[in-house]
Amino acid sequence: MPRKDSNLDKENQNLLCYLYTTGQEWRNFIYHTGPDARGGSKISHTPMNWKILAVGKPALTWARDGIEDYLRRSNRYAKVEIEYLRDGPRPQLEERFLKNSEGSRRIVLDERGKRLTTSEWHAAVDRWELAGTKRVTLIIGGADGHSQELRDAADEVWSLSALTLQHELALVVLLEQIYRVHTIKKGEPYHR
Repeated sequence: MPRKDSNLDKENQNLLCYLYTTGQEWRNFIYHTGPDARGGSKISHTPMNWKILAVGKPALTWARDGIEDYLRRSNRYAKVEIEYLRDGPRPQLEERFLKNSEGSRRIVLDERGKRLTTSEWHAAVDRWELAGTKRVTLIIGGADGHSQELRDAADEVWSLSALTLQHELALVVLLEQIYRVHTIKKGEPYHR
């Protein structure tokens, strides 16, 4: 890692760090001004917040347990919250999706979306954090899916699978992937 140069201003230190790290698996580092215990530069980053908007609370016991487990695990690394919206007519529901995701990077989950590998997802999270993204909102629709208008209003449209997933199962899979990405970022052995 390059050492902090006192002659460089903060912006150039960040750029230098970015240039150094892009050659190594897209690490997201932002210089912190103080030295670490070894006398080198202290490197840190602020993880993004995650918000998941989903229609209806989970009714299946196994899904509730999985959601609670991965929420607990994920919150050790970043703030992850789920907001359950009451089902209703699709236009009103999508209006609430848009309102509740304002000011964040909006990702609609839809079977017609782009399928990413875990490594691609990890790289996307690193890019967003490096760019200063504070919050990502992931939107899981109801039984009627998402309209073209909502997909067009999204920053990205992703798919968890080519299969149509029941929303409770989609929530468990989504939370597990958020957890997996954060364990990869920390270099922990969960992802092999």
